[in-house]
Amino acid sequence: MTIDEFQRAMADVAGSTLFLLPNGYHYIPLTAITTNNNQIILSQSPNQHSAVTLQEFLTACKLLPATTKIYFQRGNQKPQLMYGFKRIPNSIIPN
Repeated sequence: MTIDEFQRAMADVAGSTLFLLPNGYHYIPLTAITTNNNQIILSQSPNQHSAVTLQEFLTACKLLPATTKIYFQRGNQKPQLMYGFKRIPNSIIPN
């Protein structure tokens, strides 16, 4: 999924919506945003505990090309391309 595709899908979603990842029967927050070689990566940071909000993510995207691909990363695993997402109340779950 590219930034452009994601922004069009999120046009009517509140900026306070959080990015989470499933972990068994619970969800864990994605707490960091990094950019690297035409990629923007949502990941977990041991130094931060609050989830990235949609507004924070969109702000980080402003300086990037619309064709930048979005990735998410679980722990120390290799980043995975975000193909889509699931919405649950006040949350975005990448997949």
